[in-house]
Amino acid sequence: PRAQGDTARLRTPTQSANAAGFCLQFQYHMYGAAMGTLNVYITDGNTVLNTPDFSVTGNQGNNWLRGQVDITGNTVFQVVFEAVRGSSYTSDMAIDDVMMFEGTCA
Repeated sequence: PRAQGDTARLRTPTQSANAAGFCLQFQYHMYGAAMGTLNVYITDGNTVLNTPDFSVTGNQGNNWLRGQVDITGNTVFQVVFEAVRGSSYTSDMAIDDVMMFEGTCA
């Protein structure tokens, strides 16, 4: 069994950036009394993960919500989705419909 604070990470391959930037959009579902945290980091693939670029904690209800992150800069980048377990097994978290397109998020 997993313990409170355990993490699971899903990493993309590194991507080449451009001057127009990118918009990362995704759907997330976080339901349950003991829900943990969903973090999304934009990193160069080599640095330690610090402050997330997107973060939500706790029960968000039994529905799908949209998350989005603007990715700027002219360096390579990697997207890291991180799930942090809450205080009990009585919660479920999921991500779906992950998309990235050129330009800024609307």
